[in-house]
Amino acid sequence: MEIKKDYHLIGINVACPFYSPGFIAAISGKMALRDIPVLVVSTFSKDYFIIQGKDMDNAVLVLADLGIKRNWIHKELLKFKKFVRVSNG
Repeated sequence: MEIKKDYHLIGINVACPFYSPGFIAAISGKMALRDIPVLVVSTFSKDYFIIQGKDMDNAVLVLADLGIKRNWIHKELLKFKKFVRVSNG
């Protein structure tokens, strides 16, 4: 069992209508190009990206490069008691 604790949540405070295909793909694609692993959670009014703490500064730079304004970004440390990954190996 492996316990991970240093994760951050980036919330994009922009409501994208359903006819905006590629919004998440553009962000996650740029993150992938910079070797930033990301978990995406989308809601009706916000999109959230869970990022490892060591990648946080680079992730914010990626968003800025894409033209996402700083005041649209909400950053927060995820305060998990335990974030556990259990493998079958």
